Amino acid sequence: MNDKNQIKFDKAIGILNDGRISDFCNSLIELYDDLTCSCFFRRQDHSIYAEQLEIVARVEDDPNDFDLNLVKGFVYLLNDMAKQSFNYLSRAIDLDMFIDLSWSLRASLDSEINPNCKVDALCAVLLNPTARNYFVLAGLSESQDDIQEDNKSLIYY
Repeated sequence: MNDKNQIKFDKAIGILNDGRISDFCNSLIELYDDLTCSCFFRRQDHSIYAEQLEIVARVEDDPNDFDLNLVKGFVYLLNDMAKQSFNYLSRAIDLDMFIDLSWSLRASLDSEINPNCKVDALCAVLLNPTARNYFVLAGLSESQDDIQEDNKSLIYY
């Protein structure tokens, strides 16, 4: 595990514990920029996500607040609450369609919840062609041709 990323994540948790949603959102975007996949989050103690859920659940929804919707989408996603995550991430995308993280997170939802997950992954790659976004896209490959095309894209990157 990358200690630098762990330090950033621990700092972000402290920021959220202080109730600073916008600062947590910025920390989250910065952290994701350094990651190549979401494995980092799967290796964390999941009780952290339950604590984050308690914090964001107390914050009143605001359909016009990009940061809040992205944060809630992220936290609900990590707590396996896919439908709620989809709704918040969709609002975040509606508010600012140029932030790749919203698209990338929504693309990681099950296709029963998000039937357009491949399109979302493509949008994330087009906005920010990072290894992390290509990783999400590759995970959605449905055929050998898709896999070969995604591999070519990743090698090109």
